[in-house]
Amino acid sequence: MVTQKYPTVRRFRVISFLIGIVVGGAVALALAAWSGDAADDGSMPPAASRKTTTLSRETPAGGGGAELSPQLAFAGLEETLFASDESIKESDRNGMIDRASSFDARGSFEIALGLTDLGRSRDALQRVLRTWIVEDREAALVAIEQVGNVALRRDLLRSAVGSLSRSDPEGAVAILRATPWLRDDGLWQESFSTWAKADAPAAIAAWRGLDHSEEQRDALRGIASALVREDLSAAISWAGDLTGDEKEDTLYAVFRQAAGTNPVLAANHLDLLEGDSAQVMQVIGSIAEEWAEGDPAGALAWAGDLPAGQRERAMGEIASELVRVDPDAAEEIARGIGDTVERHKLIGDLARLHMQVDSAEAISWIRELPFQDQLAAWRSAAYEWSRTRPEEAAAFAVSGEVDPEVRQRLLESSMPQWARNDPAAAADWALAVPGDEGATALARVVGEWSQRDPEAAIGFLAENTEGEQFDRMMRRAVNSWSYYRPQEAAEFASGLEPGEATAAIFRDVTDRWMRVDSLAASEWVAALEPSEERDSAVSSLIVRIERTDLEAAFAWADTISDEKRRDETKRRLNRRLDGR
Repeated sequence: MVTQKYPTVRRFRVISFLIGIVVGGAVALALAAWSGDAADDGSMPPAASRKTTTLSRETPAGGGGAELSPQLAFAGLEETLFASDESIKESDRNGMIDRASSFDARGSFEIALGLTDLGRSRDALQRVLRTWIVEDREAALVAIEQVGNVALRRDLLRSAVGSLSRSDPEGAVAILRATPWLRDDGLWQESFSTWAKADAPAAIAAWRGLDHSEEQRDALRGIASALVREDLSAAISWAGDLTGDEKEDTLYAVFRQAAGTNPVLAANHLDLLEGDSAQVMQVIGSIAEEWAEGDPAGALAWAGDLPAGQRERAMGEIASELVRVDPDAAEEIARGIGDTVERHKLIGDLARLHMQVDSAEAISWIRELPFQDQLAAWRSAAYEWSRTRPEEAAAFAVSGEVDPEVRQRLLESSMPQWARNDPAAAADWALAVPGDEGATALARVVGEWSQRDPEAAIGFLAENTEGEQFDRMMRRAVNSWSYYRPQEAAEFASGLEPGEATAAIFRDVTDRWMRVDSLAASEWVAALEPSEERDSAVSSLIVRIERTDLEAAFAWADTISDEKRRDETKRRLNRRLDGR
C-alpha cells in the first residue's frame, strides 16, 4: 500500500496541473476580452459582476510588482487569499491586497472577512484598512463596526487607528475620544506625537482639552517626545515656562524623553525639578543609565555631586551598566551604597554574573560578602545556578555547606528545573534525600512533572513510594494535573479506590475545576455516586458558590450523604444567611 500511495498522488497532481492550465487559459482569454471591452467604452463592470481570475505560476499573486493593475489585483484577490498553495509568497499576496484595496476597499474587506483562516483573515483585513481608513474614514469605521467577532473588531479598530495616527493624527484622536473602550496607551501617545510634530500648538491645545487623566498623561508623553526630537533645549524651556500642575507633569514627560535623547543636556537642567519624589528619582535613574552606557566616567563624576538620595539612585543605575563591562568597578560602587534595596539589586546582578561563569568561584565570592548581603546574592545565584545546572545546585543544597534558608531557596529553584529536563532522574535523587528536605524536593518534582505528563509521574509514584508518602504525593500530582486539565484529572480521580486521600483529591479537583468551568464541574459532581468522595467534592463546590448563590448552596448541601457533615454545612450557610 505504501509503495502505491505516492505514484497516485503524483498522477493526481499532474492531472490537476493540466486542468489548471486549461482553466487558467480560458479565464485569461475571458479576462483579456473583458479588459478590451472595458477599454473600448472607458467603463468598468459593477462590483457585483466582477469575476476572479487565475494567476499563472510564472506570475504569482502580485508577481512582477507594479505590472499587476489594481483592477486585475482585485479580480484575482479572492482566489489568491483562499488558495491553500503556499508557493504564493507573502510579499506578493500583500502587494495584491494593497493594490486591490486601492481599487475597491469595501469589496476587498468583504473578501478578506470571508476567510475561514482567522489569522490570515485578520492580516488581510488590517492591510485593507491601512488604505481605507485614510481614504474614507467613515466607511471604514462602519465596516469595522459590522464585524461580528468582538475580538477581531477590537483588533481591527486598534490597527486602523494606528494607521490613521501616522497620516491624520487629529482624526485618530477623534476616534479614540469617541471609543473609550479602545483605551490604548500607545495609540494616544503616537497620535499626539505625530500631531505635535506637524502642529505643536494645536496638539497642545487638544491635550489641554482632555478630561481623562490617563489620556492626558499619554498625550503629553507623545507631545514631549515630538518636541524633544525637534529641539531638546526648546522643549525644556517650554516646559519650564508653564505653571502649576501642568508645569510639573510636562517637565517629567519632557525629561523622561530627554534622558534617552541627550542625558548630559537633561542633567544640566535638573534644577527645574524639585524634591526627591518618585518621578524625580525615575528621571535621575534614566539619565544615569543612558549616560553610563556611553560615558561611565562622566556619569560617575556627575552622580558624585548630587544630593545623597539622588546620588545613590544614580550610582545604582551606573553600576548596573558597569556589571556588563567592569564588574569590579560595579562591586566597588555597590559596597558604598547605603540604600539596602539598591545595594542588594547590584549584589544580585553580580552574583548572577559570577554563577554564569564558574559556580565554585561564585560560592567563594558570595562567602566573602558581608553577612547582610549574602542572602541577596544567593537569591539571584540560586536562580541562575538552577537554570543552567540544576543537578549541581541540588547536590550543593543538601551538602550541609549552607544555612537552612539558602538550602531551601536552592531546592525550590533547582528541583522544578531539573524536573523539566529529566523528571525521573530528579525524582530518584529526591527519594534518596532523607527527611523533610527529600520530601520537599520530591513534591516539587512531582508538581512540575504532573503538569507535563501526569500519568508518568503517577506511575513513578506507584512503583517507588507507598503508604502515607504515596498518598501525599499522589494528591499533589492530581492537584497539579487539575490546574491545567481538570476534566482529565477528575476522570482519573473517579477511578481511584475510596479512602481519605481520595476524598482530599476529589475536593482539590472540584475546587480547581470550578474556577475555570463551574458548569462542567457541577455536572461531574452531580453524577457521582453517594460517598465520602462525593461529599468532599460537594463541600468544595459549595465553598465556591455560597457567596454568589446561597440558595443553590443550600440545595447542594441537601445532597451531602453524611448526616453530620450535612448538618454542619447547613448551620454554616444559615450563619451566612443571617449575616447578609
